[in-house]
Amino acid sequence: MPKQDSDNNNNYDDGNGDDIDMGEKLIASPDFDGPTGERSCTDILCSLILVATWVAMTALGAYAVQGGDYRLVLYPLDYDGNICGTDFKNDMTDYPYLWY
Repeated sequence: MPKQDSDNNNNYDDGNGDDIDMGEKLIASPDFDGPTGERSCTDILCSLILVATWVAMTALGAYAVQGGDYRLVLYPLDYDGNICGTDFKNDMTDYPYLWY
């Protein structure tokens, strides 16, 4: 870890015994209040769009869980629309894999 030399505030020891000249130290003017004085929120529209997207995706997910059939996503369908490996419409438990 670099440490500051005690005899000169502008030189730092790099850990190998070498002094590195860091130049002149920057001094802020007395009336400087920092960069936060003039900042404001500039992405209000993007934040509203993000919140609206979260709400829409949550509503879509709730609708899908309530009225959908998750097996259509997890298991393949055969050419007749039967869900392989289940007994949903027809007993397809003997056929867990989709073959073409």
